[in-house]
Amino acid sequence: MVAHASLRAVAGVGIEGDRYARGAGHWSFDPRYESQITLVEAESLEAVASALGRPFGASDSRRNVVTRGIALECLIGRRFTIGEALFVGERACDPCAYLDGLIGLPVRAQLEGRGGLRAAILRSGVLSGGATIAAEPAPAGRARS
Repeated sequence: MVAHASLRAVAGVGIEGDRYARGAGHWSFDPRYESQITLVEAESLEAVASALGRPFGASDSRRNVVTRGIALECLIGRRFTIGEALFVGERACDPCAYLDGLIGLPVRAQLEGRGGLRAAILRSGVLSGGATIAAEPAPAGRARS
């Protein structure tokens, strides 16, 4: 995986050039893992690195976008923007055993409950490093981010 300063989110498809947008991802055949974009909190990556006692970065997590300062689980069921793109949070992106084998590290247990967010892209747009995430208000009875 390669880090990019910006990327293009394509509504209904995914990240331009991404293996899943092309239908070539390892889990592309399985609707349980269908998602147009995946996000993970930088704080989660840092916690995993600390627990492992070695670096664990964004490419190790196999997620599309790394965020900071927002609890991604609060975006499930909510619309939010990053840059000019509009998304809706669908569900948690918990890791599977495949990740351990792929990167050769026992990270599944470390990422359990903080593996990130799967979201649908509702409006295309460019996402750039440092962009702000703006979420619609939380429904009554849910925590606000």
